[in-house]
Amino acid sequence: MKKLSIAAFCLLAALITACSEDRTAPATTTPSPVATVVATPTPPPAPTVVKTESKTRSDGSEVVTTQYSDNSKREVRTFKKGPLVSVERRTSADGTVTARVVRRSDNSETEVTDKGFVDKSMDATGEALSTAASKTKDVGEKVGETTKEGAKAAGSTVKEGAEKAGSEATKGAKAAGSAVKEGAEKTGSAAEKGAKEAGEGTKKAVKKVIP
Repeated sequence: MKKLSIAAFCLLAALITACSEDRTAPATTTPSPVATVVATPTPPPAPTVVKTESKTRSDGSEVVTTQYSDNSKREVRTFKKGPLVSVERRTSADGTVTARVVRRSDNSETEVTDKGFVDKSMDATGEALSTAASKTKDVGEKVGETTKEGAKAAGSTVKEGAEKAGSEATKGAKAAGSAVKEGAEKTGSAAEKGAKEAGEGTKKAVKKVIP
């Protein structure tokens, strides 16, 4: 009977321990941070060539026109002789039209700003286009020279103003120095005169005291 009681007590203790372990709070886990992925914008695809055409003008020049998928256009007219090697006209997707010529003499490139010649750059003579481009170049050089001369004039004016201000400051300093010197000399003379008068007065007083 005593052994049964001990066995029952042990069984009860085991059950209590098991229940206590079941009531233990579960361990908490910290969620891992999720990285934010920023989508990179995809650039629009480059325009592709839709059509290319070649034509020969009456002056012997050849025009090659290239059409692109974004509705832009590139036209290149090549001259066999004359002042120009070529003229290129570009029409952007938004409708903006520009033209540039390449000179045969020095292979330099100049933009044509005269709208009339831009519009007829594939038909006008090479000489006319060269003259129009020269006007554009001359205007650009004249504006540059005017800006340069204006900068020089402004620099000279600033320099002259600074020199004048310096001269006035020097003149003012000299005048102030002369005034200070003159004032000091007057003060010294007055002090010397006062000292002499004081000495004479003292001398007369002493004579009066001594019979």
